[in-house]
Amino acid sequence: MSRLQAGKQTPTHADLAAWVAAAARPDALPELKGRLTGPETTYRAWRRQVAAGHRARQEQATAETDATQVIRGVETARIPGLFQTPDYARHTFAAAAEFHRTARDVDDPVRARMRRQQALDEPDKTFRFLGPAPLVMPRLPSPSRLPSRRPACSPGRCGVPGRSAGRGGR
Repeated sequence: MSRLQAGKQTPTHADLAAWVAAAARPDALPELKGRLTGPETTYRAWRRQVAAGHRARQEQATAETDATQVIRGVETARIPGLFQTPDYARHTFAAAAEFHRTARDVDDPVRARMRRQQALDEPDKTFRFLGPAPLVMPRLPSPSRLPSRRPACSPGRCGVPGRSAGRGGR
C-alpha cells in the first residue's frame, strides 16, 4: 500500500494529474487541485500560529468564546479544553508540543485555557458538547485525584440551564 493510499502523505499536483489521466477525467483536475490547496493552507497557517507555542491559539479561542452565545463541540479523544483541569491541560499541551514538534510552552497556554473557563459562569452562554461515554462519564480516578478531576463540570456548573453533555455512539 502506498503512502498516499494509507493517508500518510498528501498527493502532489503531479499525483492528481496522473490520477485524472488514469480515470479518463481530466475535467476533474482543477477541482481536485482546489481541494488539495484548502487543507494545506489551513495546516500551514496553524503551524505558523503554534510554532512559537500554544498560548496565542488559546487566547484566540478565548476571544471566540467571549464573542459567542452558543458553543457546541464534539470531541472524540479527550476532555474538551473548556472542561479540562490545569493538570489535564498541562499534559495535553506537553503531548501536543512533542507530537507536533513545536515549542514546549505549557504554563502560558494552560493559564489562557483556564481563563477561557470563566465563560462557563456567564448566564447568557449556552454550551452543548457531544462525545463518547468515557469522556462524558470517565472512570473514577484514585481518591487523591478526585477533587481536581473536572472542576469545570462541578455541581455548580453542570446540570444548570445552558449546560449539557451527551454521548455519541451506542
